[in-house]
Amino acid sequence: MPRGILIAVLIGPVCCAALWAAPATSEAKQITMKPPGEKQRDGLGNIFSKLQRGGELKVGYFGASVTNGAGATSQDKKWRWIVHHWLEEQYPQAKLAHLHVVNGGTGSDLGACRIGREMLSQDPDLLFIEFAVNDGGRPQGYVLRTMEGIIRQIWRADPTTDVILLYTINTRFLKAYEQDQLPGTTAAFETVADHYGVPSIDVGYVAAQKLMAHELTWEEFSVDSVHPTDRGYRIYGDHIIACLDKWRQGATAKPHKLPPPLNADNWEDATMIPAKDCRLSAGWTTDTSDLAKRYPHFPDLQLATQPGETLKFKFRGTHFGVYDVVGKDSGMLDVFVDGHQVGTVNLWDRYCRHGWRSAFRLLGRDLQDTVHEVELRISDRKDEQSTGHAMRLGFITMKGQPVK
Repeated sequence: MPRGILIAVLIGPVCCAALWAAPATSEAKQITMKPPGEKQRDGLGNIFSKLQRGGELKVGYFGASVTNGAGATSQDKKWRWIVHHWLEEQYPQAKLAHLHVVNGGTGSDLGACRIGREMLSQDPDLLFIEFAVNDGGRPQGYVLRTMEGIIRQIWRADPTTDVILLYTINTRFLKAYEQDQLPGTTAAFETVADHYGVPSIDVGYVAAQKLMAHELTWEEFSVDSVHPTDRGYRIYGDHIIACLDKWRQGATAKPHKLPPPLNADNWEDATMIPAKDCRLSAGWTTDTSDLAKRYPHFPDLQLATQPGETLKFKFRGTHFGVYDVVGKDSGMLDVFVDGHQVGTVNLWDRYCRHGWRSAFRLLGRDLQDTVHEVELRISDRKDEQSTGHAMRLGFITMKGQPVK
């Protein structure tokens, strides 16, 4: 049996993913910090120098649903467009492209797998990265390694790309701020930012200060427990602009240097491979339906609907997962690693009742760092509320590298 696998726990007739069980290795001492507000660190000299010169530049927004602007009543109310329009107004000599790469409900682990294909391939000059809320509740050591991998991938690709880590808020994070503490995930990200000299802006803390001072209520700030109202997004956008306005004074262009990593097992080697490039059994087809066309980040979505259909791949590494589309007819997967069945995972969840969405599941973690052969087989079981056995798979994610 492969050591370190964490996939699924069988509970009676139902399978449920146990993705955040205790890690196989012990976590480091808990990181605690006071809220810093914002830190310039090594600054944004490259982007401001480029903006002054003018020409075609690309600003990337990489994150989850808050970066997407969920809760806003129109596009221009979203924080990223508030900031983007300000940059356009301040630097009319520059032609700014708006790179919008988000996936709601996902964290920095999928981000580390996605960033090369979906964002760095577009050569951004400035990157805003927002994952703190979605990584909330995960082990600090884990999210520290995933975020470190993202930073290292960016600067391996282009050391002149400037980066800003952006931290937002939810009701759970507010409780930490009320105790004058950073949320655990944000503290982990700040450790990475300190080590690499990455600027960070804690817009969540700014909102928390207003909430704690009774300048606004939570209902005025947010439409739910995390997504801002138009007023909330304005608070985020205005504070980001204030930081950019301050930091552009005296900014000096220079390439970013990669210091030795904080963690040798960070996610710098994370990637993903198209499902179509795996070994597929005969029942898989490329999904060309109207549903598939709603997910352009899956250009070759693979569909199988019958129990027994299989997908196989080899990789050298320690973690793997699936990046797919789930909905009312999603089934279950039997998962095999190196010839052993290690669990069954239910692709259907309660959100599937409300429609379709792209999703990510980490199926295996903390494996030995060697070559593994993985088989995903559509199970003959399904959730009693699902209407089928389907799997719509875009990519296999991994911390490691594929092996032919």
